[in-house]
Amino acid sequence: MMLKINYRMAMNSLRASRWRSFLTMLGVIIGIVAVVTVFSIGEGIKQSITAEAESLGPDVVTVLPGPQVQEREDIGRTFNPFASVGYSLTERDVERIRGIDNDIEVVPFLRASGTVGSGDDTMERAVVVATEGDVPLVLNREIRFGTWHESGAESSRDFVVIGSGVASELFGELSPIGRSLTIGDRSFAVRGVFAEFPRSPLPFMSVDYNDAVFVSSEVGDVLSDNGNTIFQVLVHGGGSVSARELSAEIETALSDGRDGSHDFSVLKRSEMINVYSGILDVITVAIAAIAAIALFVAGIGIMNIMFVSVSERTSEIGIRKAIGATNRQILGQFITEASVLSLLGGVFGILGSLLVNYFIRLFTPLQPVIVPELMVGAVIIALFIGVLFGAAPAIRAARKNPIDALRYHI
Repeated sequence: MMLKINYRMAMNSLRASRWRSFLTMLGVIIGIVAVVTVFSIGEGIKQSITAEAESLGPDVVTVLPGPQVQEREDIGRTFNPFASVGYSLTERDVERIRGIDNDIEVVPFLRASGTVGSGDDTMERAVVVATEGDVPLVLNREIRFGTWHESGAESSRDFVVIGSGVASELFGELSPIGRSLTIGDRSFAVRGVFAEFPRSPLPFMSVDYNDAVFVSSEVGDVLSDNGNTIFQVLVHGGGSVSARELSAEIETALSDGRDGSHDFSVLKRSEMINVYSGILDVITVAIAAIAAIALFVAGIGIMNIMFVSVSERTSEIGIRKAIGATNRQILGQFITEASVLSLLGGVFGILGSLLVNYFIRLFTPLQPVIVPELMVGAVIIALFIGVLFGAAPAIRAARKNPIDALRYHI
């Protein structure tokens, strides 16, 4: 009953000074929007990375140049894509991997140079990937239209296979099969189109194969004047060996071939998910800590406004105490008011974050995911801020001497 009375008094007080109440809430709104948005973006990226990694299949092992994956005692395995600078995988490395087992499929990926276009249209973000082997198998993606070219075939020098993004941007609704596509000043015919790949939310960590043009290794050497480097090797176990055993054998083979130097990284699918998720956790916590500062500042604002409110309503406090209100009831009144103020800010903050996430989905490749637990947590945080920062002003109000308060009224 008392809580209901305190709530009504709080709402009447907030309505009496609408603009002041709104400006006080604004800090909480901004803080909640920032926290919810950061965590929802992080959750969306995690789910995208998981889908991308799982699309490779459980028995595919990824080999990367440089010590991109490092073991740390404090936080476990970490990933640093920039650690590949100055390192490279070579054809000898590919041959060493192939020598492990005749039944495994080893597919190197090389970045080649050249602007991709068709007619008067060009696609700046398109990536030219030179490769060989059974690429649809290791990428676990079917050719939606057309076929994949045969490795080493003479005809493969004049054909390319493209991602769905390239097909959509350069050819629109028309069938791209057999149509002409240029890389630099060289013309190719489109032989096949991959089914859509999961979109990569972190392009610096991997290539978005939807925007890729796949050429043979021989063509890649010509386009880049033999200057292209292997940025990734995918190895398919073929069912003859488990991913764990295969990754261990690859590490041994490459390390022995490099005189014990471990300047490469080998990742199983589960490790890719864990490592990428670990990076996102660190980034999310760091940004959320910054957003938490906004909430702290908002709490200070609530406390200041409540001190002002207590000072302005000294006579009201005196009258209530004179007719029998206890210190506990006065304390509850002002803590409830601060809590309602902060809680309303939290609710508006959640609504604001939904709007922000909608625009992020609309105008960026990111796909934020807001889970119910996150919204409940945001409400609890807002309520906690109100109780915490409203406590000091409420205590001051409760401790006021009723005679002094009434004298102030007179």
